[in-house]
Amino acid sequence: MPQTKRFIVRTPLFPLYSKVRLLVQILDGVSKDAVWGMIKALFDQTGTPQSNVDWSRPDEWIDQRLQGPNRELAKKIWADMVWDQKIMLQNEVKILKERFKKELAENEETFQPYLRDENLVRAWAVPGFADLEHRVGGLEKQNITGNVSYDPDNHQLMVKIRQEKVDLIANDIPEQKIDNGAENGKVLVLGWGSTYGAIKSAVAELVAEGESVSHIHLRYVRPFPKNLGELIKNFEKVLVPELNNGQLVKIIRDQFLVDAKGFNKIKGIPFTKAELVDEIKKML
Repeated sequence: MPQTKRFIVRTPLFPLYSKVRLLVQILDGVSKDAVWGMIKALFDQTGTPQSNVDWSRPDEWIDQRLQGPNRELAKKIWADMVWDQKIMLQNEVKILKERFKKELAENEETFQPYLRDENLVRAWAVPGFADLEHRVGGLEKQNITGNVSYDPDNHQLMVKIRQEKVDLIANDIPEQKIDNGAENGKVLVLGWGSTYGAIKSAVAELVAEGESVSHIHLRYVRPFPKNLGELIKNFEKVLVPELNNGQLVKIIRDQFLVDAKGFNKIKGIPFTKAELVDEIKKML
């Protein structure tokens, strides 16, 4: 007799990574066994195509699927987090609604799909609405009208517009801050990604010794924060440690016209603090 296939629904471990700090506060005083018990209960949930669960509604499935202490802990987490998430969701929905276009404006005779706002963002025409028909697909479009275009000048214009649109994102990301050290000095260690811990430890040790060293760690690279160039110019030398053959250092040299030096390691293992301390000292 053939066995019935079991469909297992894997429940996401809520909250999202960005909410971990809030979760730590919520779980203050809760035992590790209690947390793991709830997580196991979530992973043990099963479902079938005929009897599925809408996991997007925690207000419903927590009561339906969990019992006892697991249910109470899950409800506590959801209740304490839901307000913060609702605010975030409301803001996202508001932005989306502003982009949706369902009809022509009062003085608009024809829909212009490539007409842009001050941030070079186009309106999103909702499919199926009258007078908003337009072409989609990978072929180059004419600016404003959205008609298919093979014109060389238009192609160059559209490439420039797309680049400018990306550059304008810098207006909506935080300005860069110094992670450790002074805002000017001899050596700036500029990092990104997983090199953070090793760079932070090495710079902290040298700063404690009185050396003129500072550390900047990037979270945004396309585009860079608007003030990054000004910060870089405050230092005599720039060191860019990377666990590759040199990627960020080339962009920094090209975009900011500084003689940044790369320190590269491609051995499949991270930098050590000692390696970075030795390399930084060579530049002091």
